Amino acid sequence: MSRLRIYEDPLDASKINVIQSDNVLKSFLYCRAKHPQSRIYKGKPCPENDVTPICKMSALKLLDTDENDVFEVVCHAGEVATIIAVVSAVVSIGTAIWTYLAMPGAPEQINRSSNNELTNRVNKQRLNGRVADIYGRVKSIPDLIAPPILYYREDGIEVEDCLMCIGQGHYEIQDIKDGDTLGSTIAGFSSSVYAPGQSLTGVPQIRIGDEFTQPPCVGKKSSAITGQSLGQASESVIDTDLEGTLIPKYPNRIYSANGGLDTIFTVGEAVIIDAETIGVADALLSGNANIELDGTVTIATAQDIHEPQKFRKVQFNTMLIEDTINGFIDLAGVYSISSIVKTGAFDYEIKLSDQSTVNPNWLRMTEENSAAVSAVLTDNEMAIDLAGEYPSILAVTPTYIELEVPSALQPQWDKLQGQSITSADIDISKHKSDWQGWFYLNHSNIKQLIFNFYFPQGMYSVGTNGKVYAYNAVYSIQYQEVVNGLPAGAVESFTYADWRESTSSFGLSRKFDLPKAYAEGVRFRLKKEVDVYVRKKTQRVNDLKIKSVYACSLLHDYRDAEATLIRSQTVATDGALSVKERLWNCIATRKLYTYRSGQRSAERIATSNFADIVCALTTDPQVGNRSIETLDLENLYSTADEIDQYFGVPIGFNYTFDDAKISYEESLAIVAGAVFCDVRRESNRVYFVFERPQDFPVLLFNHRNKQPGSEKRTGKFGVSRDNDGIKLKWVNPAESWAESEISLPDDKITNAKNIEVRGVTSREHAHLLAHRAWNKLLHQRRSCQFSAYHEADLVTRNDLILVANDTRPMVLSSGSVIEQDGLYITLSQPCRLGAGVHYVHLNLPGRKVDSIQVTQGSHDRELLLARAPVAPLVLEYDGNLSCSQYIVTTDSDLKRDLFLITDKSSSNELTCINYSDAYYENDHDFVV
Repeated sequence: MSRLRIYEDPLDASKINVIQSDNVLKSFLYCRAKHPQSRIYKGKPCPENDVTPICKMSALKLLDTDENDVFEVVCHAGEVATIIAVVSAVVSIGTAIWTYLAMPGAPEQINRSSNNELTNRVNKQRLNGRVADIYGRVKSIPDLIAPPILYYREDGIEVEDCLMCIGQGHYEIQDIKDGDTLGSTIAGFSSSVYAPGQSLTGVPQIRIGDEFTQPPCVGKKSSAITGQSLGQASESVIDTDLEGTLIPKYPNRIYSANGGLDTIFTVGEAVIIDAETIGVADALLSGNANIELDGTVTIATAQDIHEPQKFRKVQFNTMLIEDTINGFIDLAGVYSISSIVKTGAFDYEIKLSDQSTVNPNWLRMTEENSAAVSAVLTDNEMAIDLAGEYPSILAVTPTYIELEVPSALQPQWDKLQGQSITSADIDISKHKSDWQGWFYLNHSNIKQLIFNFYFPQGMYSVGTNGKVYAYNAVYSIQYQEVVNGLPAGAVESFTYADWRESTSSFGLSRKFDLPKAYAEGVRFRLKKEVDVYVRKKTQRVNDLKIKSVYACSLLHDYRDAEATLIRSQTVATDGALSVKERLWNCIATRKLYTYRSGQRSAERIATSNFADIVCALTTDPQVGNRSIETLDLENLYSTADEIDQYFGVPIGFNYTFDDAKISYEESLAIVAGAVFCDVRRESNRVYFVFERPQDFPVLLFNHRNKQPGSEKRTGKFGVSRDNDGIKLKWVNPAESWAESEISLPDDKITNAKNIEVRGVTSREHAHLLAHRAWNKLLHQRRSCQFSAYHEADLVTRNDLILVANDTRPMVLSSGSVIEQDGLYITLSQPCRLGAGVHYVHLNLPGRKVDSIQVTQGSHDRELLLARAPVAPLVLEYDGNLSCSQYIVTTDSDLKRDLFLITDKSSSNELTCINYSDAYYENDHDFVV
């Protein structure tokens, strides 16, 4: 908190109050409400330290104070000089002690927290991966087409540009977010979604925030840049024994009373001299200023400066204006003076000659403005300024060095002629070779380079009066094209001098648009140059790091004919920085053509219907690449409708295919598994079969169409000892599309059977799948495994079959039908019927099994049917290899020999479990 000494009566030292405040402006206004003539001074009361607010800008400055600042408030203010004299007389001793104890030191360096920088984007690249192929409605997390590009705006705010891909095809987009926050509520967040065929600089399908009119960059970041510091370009070589002993003498020598210069310098070396002005001192100039567009600054002050027209430069440490269009603009810098005129009561009209060159912010001004300024007039033509770079030392002795004087500095040395200088503040430095690089960066068709710099401790200087002022950093960048791994062409060189007054960390960027595209790569290097020397400073802070470098290609008028793309820009505002997980996401529903009418629809529709999805997979050139005629369209759509009607809830498919190795057949199997179906092909046409309770088996297997000795049967009681329950995972949209789990019979199971399904995003859908799996585990009592002959080609998974038990002696009979005479059939195996009701199960053409009650015929191979079969029998005597098979059972044995196929190998080995209607007892839990 800042401290305020309040003089209620300057003539009475006992009426001095000392308070602490975190809002200096508010505290001063409270005093002024009681004492309208109050004035406030930052530091010791004097005209230079008068910070009494007279406008909006000066009032705002009182809101930006340091905890070590000390202010003096004089309540009964009269004529300024009288007030200062009285206050000084009354509290001279106290003020002296107070000022000494509260003397402001170097400002606390504020290193920016990582919370104030954009964290890494969670969206990622999938190099050489399959473009996301979304079907149905999913939470889409787009893939990065290229790494994000980060850079800094002119105001030091970090910006991130991204180019991403939602996936193949067209989509209905909803709820665009960054993390869990809607993008439309984040300040500085801009995103545009481009449907296939739309230009990335044109009108998008959806836009949030600012529009994108410039072509996007696809950049590659240099892995060699890891935040290296650019070392200082010079280093002082004058030790404490020589400090204060160096004296310049005409025409080009610097003497040392203590000697020892020959141990430091050698002939031919280049040196840098930092020296305070000899003779006329720099002049402080502060007050309210009028600033014109042509670079004329008129400052009103109470300071009387002798012959101000002889000063040739001005250093504005503080000059911040508020433009009605471009907002706050910082015009601080060191400028050359074209002319300076003193008029009236010390008004100084200063015309600058190089304002836009020194600080390009002048070009952002749109109107005449005003500001409170703090400036220093320097480079008086009567003063001697020897600071600068000297290309060579011509001679060295223990007591002096002789310099090669550059032509620009020769007039300054000429001023020494005839003068006897007894003291001077001189420091001598030597150059250091601090180029970082060369660094090589391979990228195709490079059209732009981005260099991001970072000042971890800010950039400022501290004057001898303890105040903070602007300072500078000078640095150079060089880059060159690389062809076939070797440098080619000219080396491009650039040098910049940036001025800033900031005690907190910040960044800045330099962008270079290349005159021609670098086809293969680029190399670059960087170094820090010698600072622009500013006198009367006790501390200079400008540590510089290179944060990142990007080589970028520009996608002019780019459009993707098959995929939906995204351009996104995030500015490091408070809203954007508060997003913990920076994950661009949305709810995307794939738009597909429908073939419900038998023909392709005119428009795409957003759909999760598995029949529409199967049609899209089939006709996709990259997946099925098949004609729509290869699908049984009537079966597809009728099956989809049957499933929804049977369960009483919509059963859709919502999934993203991203594995390039998944075949068309595997894709259809994934879809079928999620919608309770099996996918089959017959006569080169694909159709789906819905698994539901079945009344009749489709095929009969006995010893005539099973390989001898291949059948194995097992039985069990209760729940399997291997699994005590099931767990099914699904994606829950109600919980931010997180993964949810259903455990049956309860959450206490320890050895669950994990059920893998994809494309399930409905609680009802997951419930039905889980209960089917649990019921099959609960009610499975018998299993059967055997190798079959070619009849096995007619059945597949989830088919209901009738299997004669050939693992124990037959009680009745099984085999093939040899002959038929009316309702009499002759069997291949003896069959002696006992008491009770008996049935023969006949395998008929067309995947049908007919069960008919029978009685004994005239001999043990003959049976009399109670009725005619529903289809003609295929007889062995007619020469058919695949004749009708039969099984004779009692009524109680019928269900015992019904099995569901759970697996079928390529060698026609069938694995089955006993059939039970109980498998489907939860199918109607949602039927109203």
